Amino acid sequence: MSNEISAELETYANEHGEPHWLVKRRLDALEQIESAPEFLKNEQFAPLPLQAPNKVKLTKELLNAAHVNEDEVGVYQIGQSTLENTLDEDDEDNGVILTDIFTAFRQHPRLIEGYFLKKLLPQAQDKNSATHMALLNSGLFLYVPKNYQLQDTVYLNMLQDSQDDEPLVTHLFVYADEGSSVKVVQRLQTIGEKSNPLDLIVETLARPKSSINFTAIEDLGPNTQATIRRHTQASRESKVTTNIVSKNLGQTIERVVTKQAHKSAQVNTTTNILQSEPQQTYDWETTLDYKDLEQSKVVQTGVGSDLSNVQMHVNALQKDANDNYLADPISGAGKITQVISADESVNQTEPIADATEKDVFLKAVAESQNEIAVDEINKLFKN
Repeated sequence: MSNEISAELETYANEHGEPHWLVKRRLDALEQIESAPEFLKNEQFAPLPLQAPNKVKLTKELLNAAHVNEDEVGVYQIGQSTLENTLDEDDEDNGVILTDIFTAFRQHPRLIEGYFLKKLLPQAQDKNSATHMALLNSGLFLYVPKNYQLQDTVYLNMLQDSQDDEPLVTHLFVYADEGSSVKVVQRLQTIGEKSNPLDLIVETLARPKSSINFTAIEDLGPNTQATIRRHTQASRESKVTTNIVSKNLGQTIERVVTKQAHKSAQVNTTTNILQSEPQQTYDWETTLDYKDLEQSKVVQTGVGSDLSNVQMHVNALQKDANDNYLADPISGAGKITQVISADESVNQTEPIADATEKDVFLKAVAESQNEIAVDEINKLFKN
């Protein structure tokens, strides 16, 4: 690995005020990239350019384009800049933490150092995870303390700055401690028209008897190549409900992995994808690593104007068993439906003849019975 890149990366990290353990992990990850296994063999997948991050400041023009809603509880992260959160003071006084991820590294290492790219997705697992660790330039951290019930829905607005030429390598870590509960909405959007890659990893940790209701709304621009990885671990008697609604306009590669670490944990993952233009590509794979399928379920649908550019795959893992379903490719408009649960297994691809892709997609989102997702996606279409 180039000594020049290593020196530039160390300079960036030190100027960024990063703790020594994080700087070391960056440099270790840089060395691991070459020998790490490939992430994908997809010919359309272009790895991140291997260069040290550049600090990009928040401009007034970019801030105005973000349309910040100060009435919501949560935070806005615009490119590499994070605005002050709007948590209730009582929540913060009771130990809730919502901050940019670098502040978390400096001020809350006890909560994050032992988990970040270690337990759920090790940094050396493949070239993508190692590159992400080395080049990280943005991210958020949300922590809910033991036995605390966070009543407000927390909105995490993670906005890609494509007014500037800089990849966004960003990370979201959600940690619900034992007996706690939280409702989270993550919004992913692009501001600007420049071609930029976005590399996002989301780690969601549900400790025993905790509850996480996580809704992700993806609305990235046509010039964004997005690589998104979502890793969740649900411990004893915890409950994690994940609902992902994606209407990105560019190329998207997404991997969703949910681990039911104890048979008493409940995990449900629902995905709805819309490909609105034939040239858009989706490569989507959801993996359920389960102990008891009675407590687990995966439902995902993909609606598109040309499903030959949409690949959807579901894996269900239990010990040495592996059930997997790959959607049949068809040309033209259609709908993919995939379900894995104790009661049914579905892998169906059907053409759309008598409705628009948008209407079929909205119906599928409504069937998820997630009011937040329905409301969020309707707002996007109105805008």
